[in-house]
Amino acid sequence: MADPAAVTLARVTSRTAALAGLWLVISALTLGAGLAAVRITAWVLEGSVVQPMSGREVERNLATRPAITPDPSYSVPDAGPLRVFSSPGGRVLVRCVGRDRVAMTGWSPSIGFHAQRVVSGPAAEVEVVFERDDGTGARTAVRCADGTARLTG
Repeated sequence: MADPAAVTLARVTSRTAALAGLWLVISALTLGAGLAAVRITAWVLEGSVVQPMSGREVERNLATRPAITPDPSYSVPDAGPLRVFSSPGGRVLVRCVGRDRVAMTGWSPSIGFHAQRVVSGPAAEVEVVFERDDGTGARTAVRCADGTARLTG
């Protein structure tokens, strides 16, 4: 006949082992579900989150983007001072020519934008339409009134 204390100890040990195993399985499933939730959330949000660029990517973007500097050969008589206007899509460098005409001497798109359409003048109004790869755009337009450049759109 088996010793009753040994039988009780064997039952306690096997029950403890079964509970410990069950606890480990539940813990692993919970951890897996948490990681899956984080990955799914990141996947859903991935399109709207701006990813930081590395130093090398910043240098490459700066090297391929034109600087906003005036063309030294572009000389207009009766031209006013250079002015820079900024918008979400980029910057434009303009000067008034006379009292009511404007000339754009340079433009620089913001990171993620490119110049889709440029009307540099001299004209009554100059404009640049900056566009992203997804098709969204930002129009920057300037007019001169009484020799003062003003952003119009």
